[in-house]
Parts: sequence; C-alpha cells; structure tokens
Amino acid sequence: MPLFLIALSLVYENLEVNHMNKLTSKDEKRKLILDYAKKRYEQENHPVSKREIRSIFHLELYNYFKNIFDMYQHLGIEVPLCYCPKEYAITKILNYVQNKSDKRLYPGLREVETVLEIHLWTYFKNMRDLYSKAGIDY
Repeated sequence: MPLFLIALSLVYENLEVNHMNKLTSKDEKRKLILDYAKKRYEQENHPVSKREIRSIFHLELYNYFKNIFDMYQHLGIEVPLCYCPKEYAITKILNYVQNKSDKRLYPGLREVETVLEIHLWTYFKNMRDLYSKAGIDY
C-alpha cells in the first residue's frame, strides 16, 4: 500500500483532513505519528524517517518527540543504531565486541559494520580504539 494512502487512512480515521493543524491537540498529533510509524513498520519492516513524517503530515517530529529514537522507544520497536543517540550506539557496539570476544571470536571491521549496520568510523577512530575502549587487547 502506498505511503500516502496509509497516512490518509490514518487521518480520516482520527481527524478531519482540512483542519488537522487547527483542531488537533499535541497529544492527538503525537498519536497520529505513532500510529503511522507502527503501521508502516508492520507492513514494510522499515523505520520511518523524520523527512517522511514531515512530508506526509507537514509536522516537525522534534516538536512531539525528543528524537526519532525516542519515537521508536514509545512504540517498543528496535531500530538500527544509525537512529540511536551516539552514546547508546557506542555502548551497543562495545557490548557486541565484548560478547563476541568472550566466545574467543574477535570481530573485524567488516563484521562489526555489517552485523550492526553502522560505519565504525562514526563512533571510533580505528579498530584499536574500539578494542581498547572495550577492554580487550588488540
């Protein structure tokens, strides 16, 4: 089902289309965004971006949520690390490397990047930096 049809069906279910911004409260708009993100994730198994929300609803995501990660936490959906705050992503990466090294499997650059779907250079200088912060000899 095309995106705009999903959005329109949600709008028609909950609100009047012509006066959406004037008649709805902040909580109703927040619920509308959450419903859309949940339906989209269930149908396509793909997280919604802030640009998509802005283009469909003409609403700014940051007026209703702290960030996109906060929105997905309200839904209880696990999202890729690229949508997470940097500190949260670093702890997830370190936990992954520590868990693998406990099994005596030491992941390389490609494995970390493909399994966690990240660019390691965004979070660490190099592999030596990653392993030293994880407390593992490189």
